[in-house]
Amino acid sequence: MQKTFTLDRVVAMAVAVVAGVFLVVGTVGASTTISTDISTDGTLAVTGLSSLTTASTTGAVSVAGALWVGGNATTTAAGAFSTQSTISVSGLSSLANASTTGAVSVADALWVGGNATTTSAGAISTGSTLSVSATSTLATTTVSRFLTVGSTTPQHGTADVLVDGTATTTLWLASSGGTDVGACIQMKGPAGANYRIYVSGAANALVVEAGLCK
Repeated sequence: MQKTFTLDRVVAMAVAVVAGVFLVVGTVGASTTISTDISTDGTLAVTGLSSLTTASTTGAVSVAGALWVGGNATTTAAGAFSTQSTISVSGLSSLANASTTGAVSVADALWVGGNATTTSAGAISTGSTLSVSATSTLATTTVSRFLTVGSTTPQHGTADVLVDGTATTTLWLASSGGTDVGACIQMKGPAGANYRIYVSGAANALVVEAGLCK
């Protein structure tokens, strides 16, 4: 049986083929929404933007460019981290080098190399020598035994002590050992002999004689 193809039938078939092609292309190129998980054995490549409500990974996360977090924190490809707010670290933080253009505030004790410590009250404790290259002003100073100037040993070769004030300057020497003891000043003479100066308890006179205070 021979079929006759008319012009109307040819046009209808052509329109149907073209419509089918556009329908397939539109279906592939348009957004697809699914309600199940996507599982792939290879790499999932997304050329456009991807919006995730939540995201988690059991492995590492690698970002080739900059990573923006909420528009406030940024990490660059070189590893630099920039934030407009406060960085809070609940665990330990290791820094190869650290610098700041503003103030540094530490609420608790600050350890420096395991040798120096500052407490929250501002006290500085060090297991080594505290060196100050500029002028140092102290409200009060208390030492347990020796206070030396110009040397690290009590028997020093050269030392100067300067006490200055706008009004009367007082040097106060006292002893808490009882009524039979008092203060004493010990000096070394030009020939190397030791001399002591003290107040005699009996005559209330200033005594200068050879000898040691202790």
